Amino acid sequence: ILLLVTGFASIWSRYRLSKIPELIANDWQVGPDVRYQHHLGTFFAGTPYQVHFYMPIGLMNTHLTYAGLLMLAFPYLLLRVVDPFVRAPRALLKPNMIVPLLSLAVLLILMVLNNGRSALLGMGVAALVGMYFFIRHYWKWKVVRLLPILGVALLSFGVLVHFSDSMHYRFARIMNALTGESKHTDHQRTLVWNGTFELIQAHPFIGVGAGNFEKNIIQHVGTFGQEHPRLWIPYALAQRGHAHSDIFHLFAIGGPLSAGFYLLFFGLLMYHLTDAGGLNRNGYLRWAPIGMLFAGLLQCYFQDDEVLLPFWIYTGLILGGIRNHTSASETMNDKSDMGPAD
Repeated sequence: ILLLVTGFASIWSRYRLSKIPELIANDWQVGPDVRYQHHLGTFFAGTPYQVHFYMPIGLMNTHLTYAGLLMLAFPYLLLRVVDPFVRAPRALLKPNMIVPLLSLAVLLILMVLNNGRSALLGMGVAALVGMYFFIRHYWKWKVVRLLPILGVALLSFGVLVHFSDSMHYRFARIMNALTGESKHTDHQRTLVWNGTFELIQAHPFIGVGAGNFEKNIIQHVGTFGQEHPRLWIPYALAQRGHAHSDIFHLFAIGGPLSAGFYLLFFGLLMYHLTDAGGLNRNGYLRWAPIGMLFAGLLQCYFQDDEVLLPFWIYTGLILGGIRNHTSASETMNDKSDMGPAD
């Protein structure tokens, strides 16, 4: 709830919520360390009643960090709403569904305005995996009840994209990015990936070592910039603190062993999360950690402690719950196999 409330509040705030105490202490003066929010558009522009809205980041410092946290919340809220609807459509009319419905609607608005596409990829994959298992084990043919809702959602998205130009050019830009159009910062990722591959080739076995990525990338930028002067400025402006991909970053700093353990971890995680033996009707929570792997293909979420710490806590609780559920089921089966006592 706090994640959604602060995110929704940040849509309407010119100031970053996490920086408000510092702003108060400095008489609301902004600077390099305390910046305004990213303005996205204006409702009723040109009238006395105009309302500005901004890119939501909640209490976080960057929109990608906030998107990563929303990614962890989305599969649960989606299945919490969709599962009762598929089994009995009138279930959505019950009073206990008001909060989940409103929460899901707010989260979708936040994700569209936030525009963290790596997190959108992760949450989409996690949601699809979760829905696949519910279809396979519970919904069966009843899943066709979702088709009208899917049609309305696609139509609404199309209308929003079509009229986004009338809101603001920045809002139009983020809506177009959701349809596959490149963003103005996409070239930075490919430049950093190019440098990362150079580091992997130069240190193929043990990597450059933890904490040495940025230093080695800067050295690569100097050499590469001399060979390709036209790319010097774009390369110099790119964020070089990480590889913009978890698997590439781990390979660059720790070699194939580090990247291999990363993939092994997610392989084992997906095995346990998708284990049908522990699946039950309340298994809405277990799918979000899967999204971390796919979001990490395009962003370094494993280098962001504000996302990584909640991920570890979330994963530990989910795996612990699955283990307890499985152990309880095995105990009941053992008792039933023993037969009645004499």
